[in-house]
Amino acid sequence: MITLTPEQEADKAKRIAHFEEMFDYAYPARRLLIYGGSRSSKTFRSLRKVLKRAVYYPGSRHLVARDTFTALRNAIILDTMPKLLRLYYPRLYEHWNNGGMNNSVNIFTLPNGSEIHFRAIGNEQEVEKLLGTEYATILIDEASEVNYEALQKLRTRLAQKVAHWRYPDRFIKLLEVVIENPPHKGHWTYKEHFLYTSPLDPDKQLDKTLYANVRLNPMDNLEYLPDDYIDSLRELPAHEQTRFLYGEFGEEARGAVLATEFAKHPDNIAHKIAYDERYPVYTAWDIGHTDATAIWFYQWIDGRVRVINYMEDTLKALPYFVEQLQSKPYKYDTVFFPHDGANTEWAYGNTRVARMRELGFNTIVLPRLLEQEQIDIARSMIPIIYIDKGLTRGIDCINNMRYDYKDGVLNTKNIVHDEYSHGGKAFLYLCMSIYKGREEKRELTESEKREKLHQSITDDIRKGLAANRAQLTDNYDYTKVEHANSW
Repeated sequence: MITLTPEQEADKAKRIAHFEEMFDYAYPARRLLIYGGSRSSKTFRSLRKVLKRAVYYPGSRHLVARDTFTALRNAIILDTMPKLLRLYYPRLYEHWNNGGMNNSVNIFTLPNGSEIHFRAIGNEQEVEKLLGTEYATILIDEASEVNYEALQKLRTRLAQKVAHWRYPDRFIKLLEVVIENPPHKGHWTYKEHFLYTSPLDPDKQLDKTLYANVRLNPMDNLEYLPDDYIDSLRELPAHEQTRFLYGEFGEEARGAVLATEFAKHPDNIAHKIAYDERYPVYTAWDIGHTDATAIWFYQWIDGRVRVINYMEDTLKALPYFVEQLQSKPYKYDTVFFPHDGANTEWAYGNTRVARMRELGFNTIVLPRLLEQEQIDIARSMIPIIYIDKGLTRGIDCINNMRYDYKDGVLNTKNIVHDEYSHGGKAFLYLCMSIYKGREEKRELTESEKREKLHQSITDDIRKGLAANRAQLTDNYDYTKVEHANSW
């Protein structure tokens, strides 16, 4: 049986005391991070604090959120919350089971009128539905799975003003509580709570007094764990032990798409890259709809791609980005849009690419490829790409763009949509534009010329016969048909 040493007991007591302190009314921090290993009572303790706030402040509203509703329902609605009520609030437990918890709308209404809302925030539509409600507490469970853009929108909802039941002049302290098994040091939770920098702008310093954190680990919760649970964690791979046993942040994103490739070429992001006015500038875009648009600026000089600028902004329309391009001293050659650049913008009744061309920009829509094909192209292009070392936000996006990784399973068919994916995707499009340019500039071999001519003849014949409602067999040799213009 595992027991704690006196030193470990003292350290545990200190951290639990800090946890309690962070929720005190007089404590200055408003954004709390509860992180650590698995089964360490992080969620249980935090939910108990939220419930206490709901009891003491009648009519208050509190949001409990997670990436997917299935995970939220299984972990909290069906497990942690009923267990918490049964152990500490038996009368509320009875109320929960007798109509207090409305499963049709997923809201627990306390007898004093306070409400706890259970919501998923894994996609834009789910987050948008919350924007009409104000909350006194926002608790995000498994925050490592939640993207920063969702958090930014939710923060605008932390605005309810409600008084204490006994002290009408004391209004509730608004709290954001995020809980997680720590992911990697590129994650927004690490940047905000340990580096005190904005995940979207590394040069922007945050107010340290707003943030507080505490680490809780399985060893702090031994009395509630099976005897062999700690041993099972010790059997995990080293990187999983770091996260689930010791509760520490990893050095890099698990499932990083391109970070390993750039690590092989450290010199490519180690220098200042200046704009050379003798050469034109190309731009590659990832176009946001209700979120971020990201743009890379680069020049092609002596067989190398020199990336000179990066910009990203959220909830801005096309004219805003055109204005930003025009404000820079660059001489532009081509704007490269992703495949959805050909979509119509209903506000203008025209496609984005047509709008850009009307404004005088030579604009090309890149072909729609599978994500893995885009990644393969990018990996082949990285050796010739040199990025200005000052573009820290863009470099962060490249290094932290990652595949979906949940429950120990890496899904290489899906890039996670988060605060890094827009800049990362725009970089993939940059690489596609280079690849396209190299292919167009390369002299075709005699075999490729014959194949291109063969394809042209075949296409013309197909068009002509289709016009005459004729059908072709797949194995017909169209080169036997003389190319004519008389269809």
